[in-house]
Amino acid sequence: MKKYLLLTLFSLLLVCAFSQSLPMKVHGMLFFEGHYWPSGDTTGTSDCWGWTSPEGEDYAIIGTMYGTHYVRASDMKRCDSLKGPGNNDYYYHRDIKTYRNYAYIVSEMTGTHAGLEIVDLSYLPDSIHFVGSYIDSTWVTSHNMSIDTATATAYVLRGSAGARIISLANPEQPVDIGFIPVNSIHDVYARNDTAWIAEGYGGDYSIWDVSNKSNPVKVGYIADPNAGYAHNIWPTDDGKYFMTTEETPFKTVKIWNATNFSNITLEGQYLAPCSLAHNVQIKGDSAYLSHYESGVTVVDISNKSQPKEVAHFDTYPQADGNGFYGCWGVFQYTQSGYIYASSFEGRLHVLEMDTLVTGRAEPKPYNATLGTVSPNPFSDLLHIPVDLKASGLISLDILDLKGSLLANLTHQNYAPGTHEFSWNGKDNQGAILPAGVYLLRLTTEEAISMQKVVKGE
Repeated sequence: MKKYLLLTLFSLLLVCAFSQSLPMKVHGMLFFEGHYWPSGDTTGTSDCWGWTSPEGEDYAIIGTMYGTHYVRASDMKRCDSLKGPGNNDYYYHRDIKTYRNYAYIVSEMTGTHAGLEIVDLSYLPDSIHFVGSYIDSTWVTSHNMSIDTATATAYVLRGSAGARIISLANPEQPVDIGFIPVNSIHDVYARNDTAWIAEGYGGDYSIWDVSNKSNPVKVGYIADPNAGYAHNIWPTDDGKYFMTTEETPFKTVKIWNATNFSNITLEGQYLAPCSLAHNVQIKGDSAYLSHYESGVTVVDISNKSQPKEVAHFDTYPQADGNGFYGCWGVFQYTQSGYIYASSFEGRLHVLEMDTLVTGRAEPKPYNATLGTVSPNPFSDLLHIPVDLKASGLISLDILDLKGSLLANLTHQNYAPGTHEFSWNGKDNQGAILPAGVYLLRLTTEEAISMQKVVKGE
């Protein structure tokens, strides 16, 4: 297929209305244990997905350091968890998709339950049931997968060489029935016998007709010699457009016109302040992005040439750099309207958002923000400034890395201004806590902010 180059100017197509968007409301937040590295990284929490029961109850599913956890969104109840493989992966990558009453999980790790994990969700909220793992005799690990629910077919990456095509006609007994060969692959999305593929280090994107599972045919292709890492790809509901992310600093999220697969053209671009986007998903005229340090961003794409950010939630308020921190995954296909977001730092956020009204709302900054705590590390006393823009209720807590509450420093209403708090390294009972890493949590009526603090000897 013909290759197409980017010919448009960055300054004309990049529409980033970050400062004009509305913050989302926090419905609830849960913390999951991760691995704290001496470099300051916390890894372990990866992708999130969701499932709606036949009774209309929404559940969040999140990948963690030890496996997957299953959470009822309405009351944030931790219903159950499943141990998964955990060896040989710094980031503990897990990818999750659902079909009927089943969750399917792949990971880049070996160990317990390695392979394509199959989980029966019909027992929720009491529990989940592990059916088993489907293992290809020549490949166990996988970075990413997609399920074409219309055809009961899963597309599972086989390393970087392509995508296995797996029948889910019997959901508990998958069967390989085909393969899409790609020189380099990172993500796949499949719907109605069409597969969209992001080709990783090649910087390319391809579209495949997979109506004949034993003979996939490439029907569309784009390449850009100036592209970053072709990370993920997601089509609009009608399939006439698709969006891509490149997971490379300063590379934009792009909207492509695919009304003619033989002539795919660039329509628009977007980038949030941190300048590093992870994944994009589309629902109607809105794109939902896990945008690392900028958090969750929601972009109105009704005008494809002028995408406009209309809402955001900052999962990493301490910075807006282009590092691998903050929001990893986002999921918005819930019946209740909840939006799930996972972050590197071990958190699952369940968010709510008012109906999007583009171009009418004025920016509304967060009411309270954490200042720079000092000294950090500390030995005797940690000083904690909190800036309050308007009067309101704030709560300041100390948690351990498992998310357990150790000490509450305040929980009351304050007047506007900067307020100074301190922590002496003791828990609520007055016992001196050991040296180590702790979490400082600031909670207001509209947001939750967290920051690592280190207690020395």
